[in-house]
Amino acid sequence: MQREQGVVVDPDGEVTVCCGATEGLNLALMALIDPGDRVLIFEPFYENYIPNLATAGGCPVFVTLEPPAWTLHPEVLLPIFEQGLKAVIINTPANPTGKVWTMAELQLLADLCDRFGVYIITDEIYEYILYGGTHHSILKIPAMRERAIVVNGFSKTFCVTGWRLGYTIANPELTAAMRRIHDFLTICAPTPLQHAAVMAMDFGEAYFARLAADYQRKRDILFPVLERIGLSPVLPQGAYYIWTDSAVLAPESNAAAFRLAQEAKVAAVPGNCFSDPGRAAVSGLRFCFAKKDTTLQAAAENLLRLA
Repeated sequence: MQREQGVVVDPDGEVTVCCGATEGLNLALMALIDPGDRVLIFEPFYENYIPNLATAGGCPVFVTLEPPAWTLHPEVLLPIFEQGLKAVIINTPANPTGKVWTMAELQLLADLCDRFGVYIITDEIYEYILYGGTHHSILKIPAMRERAIVVNGFSKTFCVTGWRLGYTIANPELTAAMRRIHDFLTICAPTPLQHAAVMAMDFGEAYFARLAADYQRKRDILFPVLERIGLSPVLPQGAYYIWTDSAVLAPESNAAAFRLAQEAKVAAVPGNCFSDPGRAAVSGLRFCFAKKDTTLQAAAENLLRLA
């Protein structure tokens, strides 16, 4: 945090090592949320947020961001804050859209959270997988040092998703609450994996640059193919997913994903997984390009048969 974001963090009082960012998010929600508390989530969202929130008894409040810019509109946010919120969850860079939140957007949220006494939880797991823009942690905003919980991990950056090794950063009071919960959930993350992560953090700038460049190359294999078959993909600024429309394949995302699987032997996640469960119909698909080049090329050939 000090090297990349210029934020000095006390490792003894503000960092909790946990079993993956998923546990970190659950710790944050369990520490903050009482049954019935309202939590703002921006749609499309990472699908785990809804069941994670349900575990703590929270109630999601959705704001839909529209492609291709996924722009945040202040006039939409103010009435929601005025109605009462306990917390906001954001993901930057974002799964499934690839949106990288700007400092201006983070400042807008921070001002509202500070004004209305709302906490903010930021999922920053894809911080090093960037193709445009700059990753800004919410903790760069001084007022958020007391109101924010950063959730992060090592699995995406170092390609070890099965290791389940993550961490949270928060002020000492919030950290103490999360540690009490963590101790009864998982006790601790595996010690050998923690030693490996310490070594990985010293890989240096060249490693992170290669990581982003490799994923950008893979993105650029798949993206033009999705354009050619009429899915109107949104070029991601970060993470390793591409969000598309699905109307050209079927009226609804589940049917579109099923058609792709049947006719092109390509699996995409239907958009309803990332949307308000109360919505009647969703048009959208998420494609993951964190695959071998040979897999992406085979998928491209199959998809082009649908053109």
